[in-house]
Amino acid sequence: MDTDRKESRKKSPLPAQIEELQRRLQEAEQTIEAIRQGEVDAIVVSGRLGDQVYSLTGAEHAYRVIVETMNEAALTTDLDGTILFCNQRFCDLMRTPMHEVLGRNVTTFAASPPQRTLQAAMAEAKAGPVRRHLTLRAGEGTAVPVLLSASLLQTPDSVSLCLVASDLTELE
Repeated sequence: MDTDRKESRKKSPLPAQIEELQRRLQEAEQTIEAIRQGEVDAIVVSGRLGDQVYSLTGAEHAYRVIVETMNEAALTTDLDGTILFCNQRFCDLMRTPMHEVLGRNVTTFAASPPQRTLQAAMAEAKAGPVRRHLTLRAGEGTAVPVLLSASLLQTPDSVSLCLVASDLTELE
């Protein structure tokens, strides 16, 4: 009889494992339901080529392709400067992989002395569109002169900042 109890314990998952599996199933079901209800417009998938953004909405596909393939660096931040989205061009310009860019504050890419210039441009963008010539600092420390355009981006769900940086290295 005692041997039967030991055997049944070995075969049945531990309560913590069952709880974790139930939690993960519930999270997966909520994600699928959000996609079905149109609450998700894109998915970020990590792979051997880095992070890839896949759009789930047809009407926005052309715009996403434009942003992903244009020569300018594009990004959105929350009002405090945390990077929510960026295109690959921004990562290339900053010589930093996508997974190290997303979630980081954009001011960490500002050259040390003119960091206030970037912060001021972002603050002014909350009131209206702004254009500034400033210097960013790439991952390995290289100075990157840019023409930065910043503006407020309001959607039904959130308010953020939209930044577009044109590399001026070849012109200077």
